[in-house]
Amino acid sequence: MKKKRNFSAAKKKFSICMLLQQVYCTERSFETWVAEWGYMAFFSGIASNKAGVAILLNKNFTFKVLRQICDKEGRCIIIDLEVGELILTICNVYAPNKDDPIFFQSVHEQMIMFSRARKQPRPLVRDKYIYP
Repeated sequence: MKKKRNFSAAKKKFSICMLLQQVYCTERSFETWVAEWGYMAFFSGIASNKAGVAILLNKNFTFKVLRQICDKEGRCIIIDLEVGELILTICNVYAPNKDDPIFFQSVHEQMIMFSRARKQPRPLVRDKYIYP
């Protein structure tokens, strides 16, 4: 039910991107999520009872995926998208419940790697929805 409410809210607000945490998904459920969303989606998840993140993109948003990285614990996805002449990096993180400096250092290093690859460090931090 929560998933359907989130999908409806995103579609009504015309957001170009929706970032979800605690999706509790596995590789087997990714196709179901994509079908319910109706367009491109990226997932990182390992269990139906813990963690999991997703980046859902609106079908009216034109882009090309340049690169993607997911952690093995279902806590982070980073994607680089080419949008016209811009490169947009989107990072979705579901942080561990305990203090874990190594996790945050790893995310930081991956973001730096993405920035260096495109030679234009421009971090954008927002919550849940990204609007044009």
